[in-house]
Amino acid sequence: MAVLGAILLLPGLCAILFMIGASKTGGIDRMLGGPIVFGLLLGAIGVLLIYTAITSQKR
Repeated sequence: MAVLGAILLLPGLCAILFMIGASKTGGIDRMLGGPIVFGLLLGAIGVLLIYTAITSQKR
């Protein structure tokens, strides 16, 4: 589960980097808002999976 969570962190990281780059060039286009939010959502799911894997090992 932790490996899958680490893989899901990659789209979230790419979305964050894309938002930083787009903010320097004048803002995010409306068409790209949805995929960026989707990438951030996948990253959040990845963090949740890693957290769940770590906490379930302690039990």
